[in-house]
Amino acid sequence: MGGHLWKEGLQLIKRLNLHEHSLVADRILCDQNRTVGGVLNVSITKNLLISAVMSSQRCEKYLQDERDRKKTDEKTRKRKHVLDEIEELKEKKRMKTEIDALFKSTDDISIKGEETGQLTLVARS
Repeated sequence: MGGHLWKEGLQLIKRLNLHEHSLVADRILCDQNRTVGGVLNVSITKNLLISAVMSSQRCEKYLQDERDRKKTDEKTRKRKHVLDEIEELKEKKRMKTEIDALFKSTDDISIKGEETGQLTLVARS
């Protein structure tokens, strides 16, 4: 359980760090727009276009990775649930076998006690 909280903490720090980078990027863009005299005066260069395309691809890859991770987590959770149910059924079966063996043993001892007339065997059963 502690490892799970630690992992969530790291994810939160990562999101906050990304948010901080986003704020810094926004500030840089605003400053650049003021410097060139407005959005209409920004020159669109080949590097700017490549950067925009790469950013879009990275974002899409991140979103796809998140979807894949969620699917994997869900499959793992379902598998664990099924394995837990199987273990529970095995335990119930083992307990039933032991109970049946105890009842059979008790019946055998009591029959033997009745046949031999030994009341201690009957009482012990």
